[in-house]
Amino acid sequence: MSDKTEGLQYGRPDKDDPRKTPAKPEDKKKGSKKNPKDSASKPNKNIEVSKETEDKIRKLMEEHNKKDPKFRANMAQLKSVFRRGAGAYSTSHAPGMDRTRWGLNRIKAFLYLLRNGRPSNPNYKQDNDLLPEGHPRSTKKVKSGYLYELVDFSEVLKSVKESLDMAESENNINKKKRPEVKEHIQNYFTDAAESYDAPQSARNNAKKVLEWKDKYGKECKGMTPVGWARARDLARGAMLSADTVKRMAQFNRHRSNYEKAKSKPEYKTKPWTIPAVVAWLGWGGTTGVDWAIRTSESIRNKKR
Repeated sequence: MSDKTEGLQYGRPDKDDPRKTPAKPEDKKKGSKKNPKDSASKPNKNIEVSKETEDKIRKLMEEHNKKDPKFRANMAQLKSVFRRGAGAYSTSHAPGMDRTRWGLNRIKAFLYLLRNGRPSNPNYKQDNDLLPEGHPRSTKKVKSGYLYELVDFSEVLKSVKESLDMAESENNINKKKRPEVKEHIQNYFTDAAESYDAPQSARNNAKKVLEWKDKYGKECKGMTPVGWARARDLARGAMLSADTVKRMAQFNRHRSNYEKAKSKPEYKTKPWTIPAVVAWLGWGGTTGVDWAIRTSESIRNKKR
């Protein structure tokens, strides 16, 4: 079955579509003994499914992520999609389809949407709330973002300079102080507007940590929420602000912890269980931190 055909599995069926076949009485189950009500109302990696089903879900996730898509999938999303699909099976489904396959096909429809930015069936909207921020079909509002992505700083700076000129003409600002004020304003907006591209090897290190997190869950730890956010930024190829580059450079203080961790036996077998390794790679690893140190020095030299 093609990727697009699988994606068509979900959406609002036409009147005579076989997917509208009412579920048989024995298939009309309500609730779950293992999972509480509303457990799939948001991404939830703790939803319980059989080991066989979990392995199938994980395989779908890994197949999606190995293609290096703009939006990666995770088990929390996919388990919620599966549970919703399994629940919908109790209302109606195509003949010959069992509950597990129905849920897995809904995951395939979701992954098609995640990967392509649109569903193969335009009526498939039931899981848009599980899409990540930034996805064109996501119902989540972006909570934050760098100012330089939203504002034309050249126009802002021009406006500020015009205001300074007006203030000077009205004797509201000391002429001797005017150049100093302009320089501070220029530096503020220039620093915010500049962005930097981390090396691919640093991005790959961050991707590796996120893959560990997806695959091993709680076994993979060692970073604060800020650290995980940095890993996601690196992995998705985001341009980095001067302030972020500076923070990466400051992470050099943890280099000795990483070097010590490399001598542990589990470094070769289960590196994702060592917090120092997870944190170091999540912030870009040696290549990422070294690049950040060089770039930060370059930024400082420009200001001299």
